[in-house]
Order: sequence, then structure tokens, then C-alpha cells
Amino acid sequence: MTKTVIDVSQFNGTIDWAKVRSGGVDAAIIRAGYRGYGTAGTLVTDPMLKANIKAATDAGIPVGVYWLS
Repeated sequence: MTKTVIDVSQFNGTIDWAKVRSGGVDAAIIRAGYRGYGTAGTLVTDPMLKANIKAATDAGIPVGVYWLS
């Protein structure tokens, strides 16, 4: 069985999750954050993380998260 899973982050802007669900998406992998550049390597949370998780789950889309490093 093939599943359609999308990868989203702040760069996708505000997502219409109901439309995503009706478009046949089965799940979403959401970027939690990333390690910044330079010697400090600051950890940065994706500013859309909480909004994307809430909106996706409210639309009935299962989510997973990842950290980009």
C-alpha cells in the first residue's frame, strides 16, 4: 500500500490542511528545527512547528517531526 506523505517547514507558509487532506495526503513530516550556521551552531525551532502540528492533526493528518542538521 502506497502512502502519500509530505515534508513541510516554515518555507511552505500557511498551509490549508483541510485542502491537503482532501487532496489525498496521508501524513506529514514536519520540520521541528535546525542547527544554525557558523561556529555557534545555534539550535533554531521552526517558527511554524506548533501551528503546523496543530492544524495537521486537527485536519486528521498524522504527523511526524524531524530535526535538520
